[in-house]
Amino acid sequence: MLDRYDAVLFDKDGTLLDFHATWDPAVHRALTTTASVAAAASAADAIGYDLDNECFRPNALFLAEPNDVILAALAPHLDVDAFTVALDEFGTATATPATGLPDVLHRLKDAGTTTAVVTNDWESITRDQLRHLGWSDLFAAVVGSDSGFGAKPDAGIVTGALDLLGVDASASVMIGDSAHDLVAARAAGVEAVLVTNGGATDPALSALADVVVADLDEWWSSI
Repeated sequence: MLDRYDAVLFDKDGTLLDFHATWDPAVHRALTTTASVAAAASAADAIGYDLDNECFRPNALFLAEPNDVILAALAPHLDVDAFTVALDEFGTATATPATGLPDVLHRLKDAGTTTAVVTNDWESITRDQLRHLGWSDLFAAVVGSDSGFGAKPDAGIVTGALDLLGVDASASVMIGDSAHDLVAARAAGVEAVLVTNGGATDPALSALADVVVADLDEWWSSI
């Protein structure tokens, strides 16, 4: 039952947002507008982006790593400040809800359940995307890798969010789509839910989760 949770924590990219619909076009535009053709190609390779097909490759850095890791990989190839500004603009414009949203978010709000975003993206970019989607009032806290609590897979970013919310780990759940999300959740003592987004289930990834669901609609139906 939903009342067993004092708080529901959500990863952002790949959980709240459709990762590829949001970031594939945004990164392509950011790369091609802030770097030369040659520099954009080398920068794309550095973060696992297929510039020709305008999509991320499997296991790309961008899928789960915090922004400082991504920018360090890009720094030899382009102006990271210009890239960051462009990415914020384009990533906000292309922000696309994942399957099951925003219905699940409104149901949680109606039920009085506290929710938060816990992401390895920056807090400012995350807030811009939430504002663009009209979701700002649906979350009690937004915690990014620059919010002062570290980044996933370390537990600190999850415990930091719980402290901001004033809730206990034992009565909370973290929903995400990557190993970083699940490892951080379990290290913090929070129930870990894996969302596969309808894809094939990875046994190694599933082993890190307490619960595995195809999408947020399925998770909602299971509680």
